Order: sequence, then structure tokens, then C-alpha cells
Amino acid sequence: DLVFFAVNSSHRHSPLLNYPYFSPQEVGQAVGANPGLFIGVVVDGPFERLGRKMGAMALLGSLGSQVMAQALQAEALKVAELVSACGAHRIQAVIIADDIAYTEATFARPQVLRQVLFPHYEPMLERVRATGAASLFHSCGNLTDVIPDLIGCGFSGLVACESGCQDLLKLKQEYA
Repeated sequence: DLVFFAVNSSHRHSPLLNYPYFSPQEVGQAVGANPGLFIGVVVDGPFERLGRKMGAMALLGSLGSQVMAQALQAEALKVAELVSACGAHRIQAVIIADDIAYTEATFARPQVLRQVLFPHYEPMLERVRATGAASLFHSCGNLTDVIPDLIGCGFSGLVACESGCQDLLKLKQEYA
């Protein structure tokens, strides 16, 4: 009853993750061929994209630098454009996938993420809202300390949360 497509405009396959990416046009074809089906997209976020390009340690080591701020801005713009291209096809949801945490906490202090990453989500989510789609966030790991920030950015929900490292019932009671 629902399908999500991993979407990217620059390459067709992720050798690291071993799954295919689809283009916004292919998503549009799926929407057109299945008008009653709930169709959404999964888009790698700017942090995820840079982590794959640079490597996680290089990304984390330069997270507060001016060069990294510019790189995040460039990737965020690409994500926003991809969201708009998919939204033109009347999708119902967009998942921004940005792995920013591990089992204990976020990779960087929440204050750092608030300064250097989270401001980039708001323009992306404005584009999602313009399409009428729901905006969801995915990250592995423990997001407990930044959930209020993600809500403040405009995400309407979380996807595929890890129950082993955070209390999902407590999160639901607190934020639902």
C-alpha cells in the first residue's frame, strides 16, 4: 500500500549501500501508473552526502570550518532541488536521511549541529511543504537530545528509529 523510492539525480546505484537510486522522472512514472498508491521518496541529506564523499572522520573533523559550511550549503541546495523535482510529481512523503548519530548520542554535540547543520534543513522542508508532502527524518542512533531541534526545523516525524538506543515509548508520549 505504500512505496518509497531512494532518489538521486547524479548517480543510479550506491555501491556502498548496494541499492539503486531512481530519478524524479521515474518516481513520476510510478505515481502516474499507480494513482491510489502512497508514494514517497528517500533523499540523502547534506550530512550524509558529504560523509560519503569525504569520509566520516574528515567530515566530523572539519564540521565547524568555513569550507565545510560552504560544502553543506551546496549539498543542501542539491537536496532541495531534488525534493522540488520529486514534489512536482505529487508524492506523499519525503524522508531526509542524514545519519547524524550512533547508539550513545549524536556524532557532534547538539550545539554544533544546531549551528552548522540544522539551519540547512529549514529551506529543504519549505520545499517539501510546498509540495503538500509530509517531511520525515531518518538517522540511525540516539537522537533523543536533538528531537526538539528536528521538530523546530519542521520535520513532521521520524522514520526507522532504533529502539535499542532510545526509549521510543517515552519519545512518543513526549512528542506525539
